[in-house]
Amino acid sequence: MAVAICAAVTLIYGYTGSCIFLLITTKYTRCKMRLFILRHPVKLIGENMINLRYGFGLAVVLILTACATPAPIASQEELSKAEREGQLLPIYNKLEGEKIKLEAGSEQVKQVQAQMEQIGKKMAVNKQQQIAATLVAAKDANGMLTYSDFEQAIGELAEVKNWDAPFHARWQLTYAQQLQDMKGEIDQRVTQIQKLGQEQISKKLSMMQEVANLYGGEKGAQYEQLRNDAIVDLYNRAVIAVDGKSYEEAKSMLESVAVGDPEFIGLEEQKLRIETGTFEQRFWDALGAGHPDEAYQLFYQLSLSPGFPMVKDQISQTAGDISNYFIALGKKEMEKGRLSEAYLAYKRANYIRRKINPKAPMSKDEKKFIKVVERRFERAQKKNISEYALAYLFVLKELSPKHALVKRNIRTLKGLVLEEAAVKLSPSPFSNSSEERSFGRGLSSKVSQFLLQKIPDDIRILEREQFDRLQRKMKEPGPSSYLSHYYLQGEILDAEVDTSEKASNRTRRVITGYDTQSNPKYQEWLALSKREKRDVTKPSELKRVVRREDVNIKATITKKVGVFSAIFRLVDPFTAKVIFVDSVTQKQSYEDESIEGMELGKFKQEAKVADLPSESEILESLADLVSEKIGERLIEELDKPEQKYAQYAQIAIDEDNLEAAASNYAYATTLALQKDVDAQVYMESLRIYVFKADK
Repeated sequence: MAVAICAAVTLIYGYTGSCIFLLITTKYTRCKMRLFILRHPVKLIGENMINLRYGFGLAVVLILTACATPAPIASQEELSKAEREGQLLPIYNKLEGEKIKLEAGSEQVKQVQAQMEQIGKKMAVNKQQQIAATLVAAKDANGMLTYSDFEQAIGELAEVKNWDAPFHARWQLTYAQQLQDMKGEIDQRVTQIQKLGQEQISKKLSMMQEVANLYGGEKGAQYEQLRNDAIVDLYNRAVIAVDGKSYEEAKSMLESVAVGDPEFIGLEEQKLRIETGTFEQRFWDALGAGHPDEAYQLFYQLSLSPGFPMVKDQISQTAGDISNYFIALGKKEMEKGRLSEAYLAYKRANYIRRKINPKAPMSKDEKKFIKVVERRFERAQKKNISEYALAYLFVLKELSPKHALVKRNIRTLKGLVLEEAAVKLSPSPFSNSSEERSFGRGLSSKVSQFLLQKIPDDIRILEREQFDRLQRKMKEPGPSSYLSHYYLQGEILDAEVDTSEKASNRTRRVITGYDTQSNPKYQEWLALSKREKRDVTKPSELKRVVRREDVNIKATITKKVGVFSAIFRLVDPFTAKVIFVDSVTQKQSYEDESIEGMELGKFKQEAKVADLPSESEILESLADLVSEKIGERLIEELDKPEQKYAQYAQIAIDEDNLEAAASNYAYATTLALQKDVDAQVYMESLRIYVFKADK
């Protein structure tokens, strides 16, 4: 309306009047009319208002234009703010409401529709980004999504269709394809599950879990329930099998239950029932077949299992029967005079009783056996057979840990047997191939020190006189006895230092002094005129120059090469037979130079003497290296004597030399205990063979 009034004012009052009117009109009028009139006054009314008819027509057009309603669209500033705050949807809904009020096909409708499409595209992209972020967050540890995740994504994508139909169609197709692929994978597994029989129940349960995981959501929960029902049914059938003592069948079913649900209530209880029932069944079968050793091993393995404390009470009656069986067996073996077999029977009875009830008292027959062992110990003591005496103490300690004889004697006897078991080595001074130098005694001493440092528990170093006295008390070991006494002999083959000198002359150019000579710049200065000389500083008439000369420096390169070699051997003191022989050679080189002193003018060369170790120092160093090498070779030969004693014990058993077998096992046991390595096998063999050896 304001535009029409402005046009009328222009016709009536001219250009000046229209300008005044513009100053008091609304902002909308200024926006629509002011610039147009200011820029085109002539076109509006003509220069002198000649064409009044044209002006009136223009006024009519302006009046009709002013009466039109502007399109209700949002400014760019409003859109930017709404997008930042996530409030595009209210603007979109408002535009949708305004669009209904406008005349269909009008310019305003087109403007509103264009802005709605612009906003809709932005909202569609934002929604898809939200859906994608939700899917990323929903991935499991393996980066997988479920069928339910894609169903939910398609549902959330539905509202995008109203905002941007082509965009919605593209993403709808993407998610639908993924959903279809997953459904095909699920259907494939379901078909496989239906084909699996009861003998493949573990695989069936595992695949049912896979299907539940693939479905996810409500469908996944339904399939999970089907799987749980199958586990419960399997467990119930396993319980029925246990009740019927079909332990293998029940065990297989419970293993499948554990695959399906490791924490299924009652699972551990039924496992214990199976373990107990299987043990009793197999134990009595072994005894019935006349295999007591197998029966005992079954109990022994059961006692080591983590579940033993839980089944101990259930098998106590059976265990008591087992213990009584071995006590009766031990009595029978004692009556036959087979003490090693009696020991094994009582040992097993004792172990079973202590596992079931540590406070249970010994039987009368077991006490009788203990008395027999005591008498044998005392007899061995009187005969000074420390190996046998120690073996009997080990038996008493096993059957009656607090026995008085054990407390009083075991430490002393261990020490005595250990001294017998340790390898005895008597090193003789190494002989010398040259009379000029004698390193033999020193080398022998160095080898001894090295061995005592490296294997102190395995070896004893004895002087020759002490070794010979010990040897006279011993009898020559047989082929089934480990030779533990040796002479160490050797010879120094070479212990020399070769010294060589080589003259060396070097020419060097050095500064020997300074000379004076005419200064060329002074001559140039003399050639200048008086006037030129006033502007130039007078240079010195002479200048100092360095005098350089070649000098010959005499030097002598001295090189010392030390060589030390020795041969050594282990000798059987009883037969003088060489058991082991080897040789060692070590070499060291040293080099330095001596320089002859001289002076020439200002130059002075200081004299220098080659700094090299003496021959004796070089040979002492080489002797240390050779002794270490010899020691290392001897350790390879003499190391771990407990294993060698055990090997010779087995040789003695094969040769029916039971005395040697018992002694060797005693040595192996004490050495292993001293070195804190596993001695159980050696000790068990010692306990058995001492009864067989000590007639």
